[in-house]
Amino acid sequence: MKRIAAFCLTLLLSAPALSAGLPGGWEQIYEWRGVKAYQRSFEGTDVKEYKAVTLLPARLEVVGEVLKDIPGYTEWFPNCKEAREIHDFGNYAKEVYCRMGLPWPVADRDILVKNEVNLDFDTGRAVVDFYAVTDPEVPEIDGVVRMTELTGQYILEYIGRTTTRVTYIHRGHPGGSVPVRLANIAIRYFPYLDLKGLTSQVQEPRYAEAANESQERKMIEDILADRATVRRMMRNRLMVYFQNEKIVDLIMADEANVDRILSDRITFADIKAQVFDTLQQVFTSGKVGQFLEDRELARLIEENPRVVKKLAGDDELVEMILDGNGSFETILKSRVRRWL
Repeated sequence: MKRIAAFCLTLLLSAPALSAGLPGGWEQIYEWRGVKAYQRSFEGTDVKEYKAVTLLPARLEVVGEVLKDIPGYTEWFPNCKEAREIHDFGNYAKEVYCRMGLPWPVADRDILVKNEVNLDFDTGRAVVDFYAVTDPEVPEIDGVVRMTELTGQYILEYIGRTTTRVTYIHRGHPGGSVPVRLANIAIRYFPYLDLKGLTSQVQEPRYAEAANESQERKMIEDILADRATVRRMMRNRLMVYFQNEKIVDLIMADEANVDRILSDRITFADIKAQVFDTLQQVFTSGKVGQFLEDRELARLIEENPRVVKKLAGDDELVEMILDGNGSFETILKSRVRRWL
């Protein structure tokens, strides 16, 4: 576990700002080349929070090798011209310096980031919380704007043996005299550029070669060899998104999904299809109230055949749930209101 945590530490440079969770309120703003991007407002500030989600065609340990290669960030991280470790605090916490080169007349930006890592073996996810810090040992540079407003989170999720799902969420300001409105416009595309660069970099042969010899590979495969562990991870992750045991139990009733994970045949499309089929069963059963805590919401669905038909064919509902845009009932309520 410590070795897996060590390579996950380097995730902190994968975004200049992040924060996350499942409070909801996300609005999709674009989808481009396999990356879906969302935004939401944050109470008390005009700075928006942005999220991007994509699937990387690489094993988890290969992604880890890319992220361990901090000097290599200059090859793919947007505008990165320098990246180096400042402090290793132990207990999976580090401070890293990153400088971004920007075209004239915009001044370069740099930032100091401290991160904390949580390896969630119950859900098969690595979660990195990080935030901007100050450090007298790293003074500001003339002509370079130090970014100080930055918080966030980066999430890696095991999907299958050759696929890693990445969620990138950030909230921050580029510093200087940039108006918030313009900062929001500029930053909204950074998640796409970050994940696009990472997607390209994980395909470099040197990282796959390093991963094949890594201790992380054996540790991950040892975990996957235990069917009970894999099943528990899958169920717990679905609970993170649905927060509804009855729905998750229905999804997990198909043991074929666990079989596909164990045989390396699972894909994110398989998971989406199983969730979609299960929700169709729920909405067309005539007994939606058995699955929902919100009794008024259940009544609205059961008494409106048009709404039932819409929900039964609503593949966007599944994507909103699995992209972490809120709990199942919260998202369901927003969809139902559209059709009433």
